[in-house]
Amino acid sequence: MFIIHINKQKVSSLSLEQSDLGDCFQGFILNIPKKKFSVFKGRHWLTIRKCGDVWWNLDSSNDSPQVMSGDEVLTFILTAITDSGALMIVRKNNVTKNKEEKVTKEETDKKVDVITEKK
Repeated sequence: MFIIHINKQKVSSLSLEQSDLGDCFQGFILNIPKKKFSVFKGRHWLTIRKCGDVWWNLDSSNDSPQVMSGDEVLTFILTAITDSGALMIVRKNNVTKNKEEKVTKEETDKKVDVITEKK
């Protein structure tokens, strides 16, 4: 497992495709501002995790886990980061493109470099 951290200053370099999500990442941990009465009252941790072929929003402030599409995950993450949130990405070690073809560590590292690189 490999973890990287992204904050608002690095969001301009965040470049992910929806198809990259399931191939390279098993989850995202976000630290977001928590609003109460339209005023920031602190921060809140939440996890978005892929289980099987389904993305789940495991936010404890929701009544139950919520299913998310890949596009919803991307939108949620970008919105959270631009709203002063922070993101930690949990990357899979053994990434596969399909059953026959393995993605090399170098290929996966290139995607992570795109995410963390400053402009």
